Amino acid sequence: MVDRYFRLSIFDIKIVALLLTIALMPLLLNSTEAKSFGHYILLLQLLVVCFGVIKRGYWIYVMSPAILAILYISISTVIGAIAFKENLIVGRLSYHQYKNWEYVPYSLTFLMLCNFFAFIVDLFYRNRVQEFFNSFSLNVKVNFNYVIYTSLILLSLSIFTDYIIVGFSIIPKTLAALCLVYYLAANKIKYRFVIYLFIIAFLSLSAVESKREAIFLIFPIIFLESLYSRFIINAKNVFIALIGFSVILSLIIIMSIARGYGNFENSDSFLTAAPYFFQYINSPIFLSSLFNNIEATSVYYNALQSMEYVFSDPSLMSFGSTIGKVIFIFIPREVWEAKPSSIIDLYTNYHDPGYRAIGGSDPINIYAEFFWNFHFFGLVAVFIFFVLMYKLYFYSIKNIIEGKELNILWLLFVYMNFITYVRGSGLDMYVVFISFAIFYNYTAYYIYKLIARIK
Repeated sequence: MVDRYFRLSIFDIKIVALLLTIALMPLLLNSTEAKSFGHYILLLQLLVVCFGVIKRGYWIYVMSPAILAILYISISTVIGAIAFKENLIVGRLSYHQYKNWEYVPYSLTFLMLCNFFAFIVDLFYRNRVQEFFNSFSLNVKVNFNYVIYTSLILLSLSIFTDYIIVGFSIIPKTLAALCLVYYLAANKIKYRFVIYLFIIAFLSLSAVESKREAIFLIFPIIFLESLYSRFIINAKNVFIALIGFSVILSLIIIMSIARGYGNFENSDSFLTAAPYFFQYINSPIFLSSLFNNIEATSVYYNALQSMEYVFSDPSLMSFGSTIGKVIFIFIPREVWEAKPSSIIDLYTNYHDPGYRAIGGSDPINIYAEFFWNFHFFGLVAVFIFFVLMYKLYFYSIKNIIEGKELNILWLLFVYMNFITYVRGSGLDMYVVFISFAIFYNYTAYYIYKLIARIK
């Protein structure tokens, strides 16, 4: 099994050795130096990872769980570090606490070692992508009637959900959007990239207060296109990716205006906020607000602040309880008061109990959560976590390539929300949303089958 999948070239060994060396470099700095220059070391590690992945030639390698996590956490941390260094921060983030951090070299080393182990797991499984390409036909066509009926059923379920559970109607809407994306990518519909933009705009219009669903839809789009069209990494596709990134960034900015940034009058919807786009990006608060909106400052600050707490007081360690909490999701705390708390609850209560008391939350990324639970032994948890995610990743690819309509939508939903989990939603919320996605997916599928049988 190992010989079959895990084959390292001299190039791979050089990349691995370089990544490990770079990961240990922050230990040569003191805390002040690490706050000023540590992000350059992290950026260097990120560039080495990108170089190693680009050499493989196909976009599908970029879209794997470990690489996505490395990209998201590293880019957010680098931008967040620059923002704090230049004091370009807004909101509740404490510049005073940042100035008093004492363990930055060790925190950055842990984060970069997490990237290292994530990359090792990615190396272990990368050859399975080629195996899937060789073993299965990618010519499976998606039935148009299935897409239309399933999407309409899901949108109806969304309307129905609004009357029962507040905040969950976005799940069937997202599944409907994923259904259309799946059809467009699998059938290679002409002008589908223009249609993708309309689908993203639809989610943006229906979820201004929850921008992630619209923004993160780009991940399954690129993932499916990488599978069905076997996108290679070349200048043309990089250009397309940059256009997609520009569109996403523009959507984030417009939705931020709609949420009140810039204090523009009559700008509380996507359409009314769009005309203020250029005025907003030219304002003096733009950069600090943008860094806050893409959550780079909060990802950086809360991750390193949480590790500062654990370094200072190891008794805070949870020893896996925030992960094991998922087993007890559906047991009310009124029934079992000793029910384990989520990482969001533990960290926010310790960091800002007053904010938590009014329902606020400060998420910390998945690396920091593993540190909060296991200290430096969290590196073992990181390795195991990515091994499990790759098992699910390849199960998703297998279902997609074989055209198994029963499972595809909820698996795409899992993939789409993976970055939300990495960002710090907590395993409990990730599983809750997946559970609802499975319910809506199966309900829509069987209603469609019933309609098809009657017809």
